[in-house]
Amino acid sequence: MKRLAAGLAGLTLALAAASGALAADAKPAPATVDSKIGDLLANPVTKAVLDKDIPGLETSPYLDMVKGMSVRDIAKYPQANIDDAKLSVIDADLKAASGTGS
Repeated sequence: MKRLAAGLAGLTLALAAASGALAADAKPAPATVDSKIGDLLANPVTKAVLDKDIPGLETSPYLDMVKGMSVRDIAKYPQANIDDAKLSVIDADLKAASGTGS
C-alpha cells in the first residue's frame, strides 16, 4: 500500500511539472478587434489603445452591455462611429501593443 501511495505521489508530481512546463510555453492570444472589450480594458496596455482609439468608451452608459462584445461587434452599430478604416487602425494598434505586430 505504501508503494502504491508513493507511486501515485510521484506520478502526481510528474504531471504537475509537465503541466507547469506547458503553461510556461503557452503564450496569450494576441489582442485584436475580435478580443472581448472587457478583456482589453483589464489589460493596461490594450486599455491605453482603446482610450486613444475609442475615446469615451469607459464613460459610456453602455459599457457594461458591451464588455462581453468585441470591438468588431460594436462597430456594426452606427452609434459606435467605427468604420472599416478605423477598425483596421484599432486592430493594428492592438496587435502592436500586444507585441504581435500588424
